[in-house]
Amino acid sequence: MLKKLNIRIIAMIGGGVLIVIIILILFFTMRGKSKEVDELQEQVDDLSWQIETYGDVVEVYTVITSKKSGEVFDKSDVDTMVLPTSQISDQFVTNLEDLKNCIYKIDVEPGVPLTQGLFFRELLTQTDRYADVVADLFPVGARAGDYYDLRVVTPNGLDYIVLSKKRAVDFYGSAVRFILTEEEIHQYQSALVDTFINPGTYLYMSTYVEPAMQKRATIYYPVSDIVRAVMEIDPNIVQIAESDLIARRRAAFEKGLEIDEERNTAIVSGRSEQVSRLVEAANSYLQSHTVVDEPSDGSESSEETGLVDGTTGNLMSQSSTGSNDSDDSTSGNTSTPGKTSAEQKTEDMMSFNNSVEIVPSDLESEIDKTGRGW
Repeated sequence: MLKKLNIRIIAMIGGGVLIVIIILILFFTMRGKSKEVDELQEQVDDLSWQIETYGDVVEVYTVITSKKSGEVFDKSDVDTMVLPTSQISDQFVTNLEDLKNCIYKIDVEPGVPLTQGLFFRELLTQTDRYADVVADLFPVGARAGDYYDLRVVTPNGLDYIVLSKKRAVDFYGSAVRFILTEEEIHQYQSALVDTFINPGTYLYMSTYVEPAMQKRATIYYPVSDIVRAVMEIDPNIVQIAESDLIARRRAAFEKGLEIDEERNTAIVSGRSEQVSRLVEAANSYLQSHTVVDEPSDGSESSEETGLVDGTTGNLMSQSSTGSNDSDDSTSGNTSTPGKTSAEQKTEDMMSFNNSVEIVPSDLESEIDKTGRGW
């Protein structure tokens, strides 16, 4: 009898302890839940306060990846973000169509809302055309999207600007694609012929450091008399420089071409050595920027330089073949074996003439009918 009583007492004590434990578990669980509810309520109250303070929100745009100064805007490179309407001004971009044919003024990072002040519009004229321009030297590391001056140098070292602040649309072998006006096409053709008939004269390009901050350089290359005569009767050219001014500049330019044969031979040799060194530097640059990608389909891996093909004239092909021993390899242009430099340049000029094409019609609505570019 006593034994049964002890068992009951022990059972009652054990049951009481179990009940206490369950009550404690429920207490702390409910306390934790209550704390979570309080925290969530605080967040709700904070958000409600923000909504009341800032008002409604609106979608604006930001870039997905970093953009460099001088790059052309592409609506596929942006994403939306939300800002309170109280922080929105008329400068914020809310319609991507407003940025058609616009160019970034400065570098822009993801998370920065796009505003009108970050862009300038590339004005087009009625005579703008895509044109493939050949040069004897391209800057090491040149790439599409950068801005360049095309310059011509005489054997005596006189340097003239032929084309000013032109954006490289793309590179194709030994040619770079620009958008040129009618007047600029004549200027380029005149300079190209000058390099044909004057050994030691060559065309090269220089790169703008901050195109959004730098004004375009003033063009002072004087076209030849015969080209100027054509420009004066060309109905597609609205206005050209005074004939007397061009004539005086042309006389000075041609004076710089006068040089005796012995000195000219030395200059041509020196130019070739200079070009050869630049070719070597460009090849070194391409090799240091080569990235080997592993294909996912099991095919052979391919090399990508991170630069557009033809970045340094024919240096891309020289880099891949590893050969730059021939005389033609130092010219900075793709050449055909057995052809003279003049013959090759003539082919390049014919290629240029065939490459001129009209700017796509979808840009016609953006053409500035009175401006001459920016």
